Amino acid sequence: MVCFFDSIASQWGAAVAIVVSAVFFGYGHMQGYPPGPAGVVLAGVFGLAIGWLRVVTAGIGLPFLTHVVADTTIFILLTRSGVW
Repeated sequence: MVCFFDSIASQWGAAVAIVVSAVFFGYGHMQGYPPGPAGVVLAGVFGLAIGWLRVVTAGIGLPFLTHVVADTTIFILLTRSGVW
């Protein structure tokens, strides 16, 4: 199964695939926490990091686990702070 990341990497290289996927990742989190442009930038930077993990590990397992841990951490911080 070929994914979006692999398709871009095969045509333009891993660095472009990381940046493009990070941009989409950031935009996809516009309604996350924090919402709006700040959230897009933060998620985009995180997307760069997990994209780099994707290339370094040559797999999706560690980036997936990293995303789950980050989401869990954010959820715990928000629930304990009283935001939710």
